[in-house]
Amino acid sequence: MNKETRVPKQKRSIEKSKKIIEVAYQLFMDNGYFNTSTVDIAKAAGLSVGVFYSYFADKKDILLVCLEQFEDYFMENIYQEIKSTQSIEDIEDIVEITKHMILVMVKTHTSQKRRYHDEIKALELLDVDIKKHFLKIQDSLMDAFQSRLSSYGYRLSYPKEQAFLIHQMIGGIEDEVVFQDIIDIDHDILIEQCAIVIKNMLVKDVL
Repeated sequence: MNKETRVPKQKRSIEKSKKIIEVAYQLFMDNGYFNTSTVDIAKAAGLSVGVFYSYFADKKDILLVCLEQFEDYFMENIYQEIKSTQSIEDIEDIVEITKHMILVMVKTHTSQKRRYHDEIKALELLDVDIKKHFLKIQDSLMDAFQSRLSSYGYRLSYPKEQAFLIHQMIGGIEDEVVFQDIIDIDHDILIEQCAIVIKNMLVKDVL
């Protein structure tokens, strides 16, 4: 049975909840999710474990809140950066536009530390709630991506299937650019070739 948790309403309660979230996220980043306990989080926040459990049911509960808050920040940056494709002079060059959008997504990926990243990827495979969270992100990212392409008069031939392929390609590129697992691979070529593959999926709308 899940413990009943408090929904913070008063200023002091909101501040406590915010502090717990901030501390938890930093500990997850620094020490990894699996190596961080609720005791560690409560201690770092200067609170008792009992107070922690009055706000959050367990460690996964606070991880989901951290992921949701990061998603809000992440998506806001994505939308703002993707809008900046309007500054590209040659808007007819869909490869350059697509490369820019890929670079935007890579840039937002750089703040994650390797250990935290790998553990969250493992949880995405093992935990249904974490998986749902990342499917939601995938849908949001691809909606933003397709919306920007649409503003230039392009659309995907098979939106659902091709959006899935694009997300998988860009996710792999993000990991490679940030963590550089493959020796002697040119990231510029990698991004350009991905953009060319995406271009070949697109249909130009005729007005």
